[in-house]
Amino acid sequence: MSFKPAGPLALALLLLSNRANADQADRLAAPNPPESPFLFMLDPSLPAPGQTTITVGVGNVTRSAEVRPIGAGPIVPTIGTEIGLLPRLSLLAETAFEPSPADPGSPVSVAVGLHVLVTDPTSRAFRIALQLGYGRDLLGASTTRLAATFAWRREILEIAAALVATHTFRDAADALDLGATLAANLRLPAGFRVGVELVTADLEELTDPGDEGGAAAFAGPTVGWQRGQRFELVAGPAFGVGPGTQGTIALARVAATVRF
Repeated sequence: MSFKPAGPLALALLLLSNRANADQADRLAAPNPPESPFLFMLDPSLPAPGQTTITVGVGNVTRSAEVRPIGAGPIVPTIGTEIGLLPRLSLLAETAFEPSPADPGSPVSVAVGLHVLVTDPTSRAFRIALQLGYGRDLLGASTTRLAATFAWRREILEIAAALVATHTFRDAADALDLGATLAANLRLPAGFRVGVELVTADLEELTDPGDEGGAAAFAGPTVGWQRGQRFELVAGPAFGVGPGTQGTIALARVAATVRF
């Protein structure tokens, strides 16, 4: 009995079948692809282990409004990165630069932290993630930060909310600063998105006025565009009010994210 090697067509079909099975296994084992659909909130999706995300932003308000509060001054560029360590864990780092800070202190802020996914990495409908961080702000004060983000998705609609608690080691600061963000967006054809976001800061001032001078809030529409899983762009204006402001303050921010 002689042995005949498989023909080229049979061999190709076998390789394609093995590749498809491997791809399916990877999709089942790996977390969902990370996304950055929000302008002022970090999506609870995490990069896969070994994957890196870099986000560059610029505006007169930063993502969380903690480093650059409402009506505080000029445009501040930021750059951040997120590196996947485990399916439920990633490392965060972000820096912001202000050429002429309003108060004495470093013009550069740096923050590092961990991003922890609480829910199943394969879940698409509902996700919860925690962020734990430590940083040094533009005034040279150290800050600790804890945030919880919730996101719910159904077909083309995504709704998310975040609760943030920070403590700044500075004499003229509240013992605890509380903030919250609420966002929603719709997926459109050709990779586009439209949404709206509301950001609040210093909510503790509503019931216990302290050193911050009162609560602040801003809201506005957002528009985004995504090219595959490698690139996302989000931008939008916002209008806010805060302590010491005269009427409504016009704000704007744009952020671009790349992954590799």
